Amino acid sequence: MSAEPSNTTDTLQLQGIGSDLCGSDASVGVSLAEAKPAKWSLPLWFTQGFDILAKLSTLAVLGLAYWQFHEAGVDKTRERSMALVTEWAEGGQADRLGLVNEYLSDAGNRAKKQIDAMAEDARDLAWKNAEIAIYGALAVPVTSEARALRRDLDQIFAFFTRAEICVSSGLCDAEVMRAYFLVEARSLTHELALYLELVHKAGFPTYGAGAEAFVTAVEN
Repeated sequence: MSAEPSNTTDTLQLQGIGSDLCGSDASVGVSLAEAKPAKWSLPLWFTQGFDILAKLSTLAVLGLAYWQFHEAGVDKTRERSMALVTEWAEGGQADRLGLVNEYLSDAGNRAKKQIDAMAEDARDLAWKNAEIAIYGALAVPVTSEARALRRDLDQIFAFFTRAEICVSSGLCDAEVMRAYFLVEARSLTHELALYLELVHKAGFPTYGAGAEAFVTAVEN
C-alpha cells in the first residue's frame, strides 16, 4: 500500500549540522516551499567588458570628430597660404622684386666697366665703394627712380612681415610657405644685407626683421 502524500509542508531538517554549529539543542529547518534560488546576475568581467566597449566607442567618435576638425583646420591654413601665393604672383610683389633686381644688375654692370679700367690693386676698394653707393641710393633715396624702388622694397619686406606673422601664429601652413617663399626671403636677407644695414643706420633698426624671422620660422 503506497503512502499518501502528507498535507503538511515538507520540511528538510538539518539537525545534525545544526547541532554541530549551534549546540545540541539547535535545529535548523528549511521549508522547500519557501526556499528561493539565489538571484542570478551577469559576471562582473562581462559587464565591465560592455562598459569598456562603450567607452572605446565614445573615444572613437570623439577621435573622428577631432580628425575632421583638424583636417578642416589644415585646409584653412593651406587656403590662407595659397592666398598669399596668389598675392605674390598677382599683386605685383614678384614684379617689384624683378624691378629691384634689374636696377641692381644695371648699376653693377655700369660700375664694373669703370672698375675694370682701374689698376688692379685699386679694384677691391672700388667695388666696396660702388656697393655702398648702389645700395645707399636705395636706403636713402634721392632720385624719383630710387624712391620708387624703395617703395617697392618696402612693400616686399612688409609682405614677408605679414607672412611671418601668419606662419608663427599657426594661421598659415609652414610647408606651403616654405615651398613658395623660402628662396625669395633668404635671397632678400642675404643679397640685400648691405641695403638693410644702411637702412638700419639711417634710423630704421627693425626694418627687414620680418623677412629674417620668416626664414627662421619656415626652416625649423
